[in-house]
Amino acid sequence: MTAICPGFTLTDFARANGTQDLMDQTPRRFFQTAAEVVETAIAANLRGKVVVVPGWHNQIAALLLHYLPQPLVRAVILKASAKYRLEP
Repeated sequence: MTAICPGFTLTDFARANGTQDLMDQTPRRFFQTAAEVVETAIAANLRGKVVVVPGWHNQIAALLLHYLPQPLVRAVILKASAKYRLEP
């Protein structure tokens, strides 16, 4: 079994959950196609990897989140994710 942490992936998920307009404002250099994510995930699984983070930009972010002080990480995530909260 391999856990996949894909980051931004071009799918219809944003349209389905009502965040498409927000995703359209995100720079495309941070997106991967579903095919890219799947290819990376299958290759990692065949190598016996338990966790895979596809994309160099996602790998850098994961490293920073791991090594930066937790209060700083928490503050950055809360601020960055606030725009994705949908009002009831």
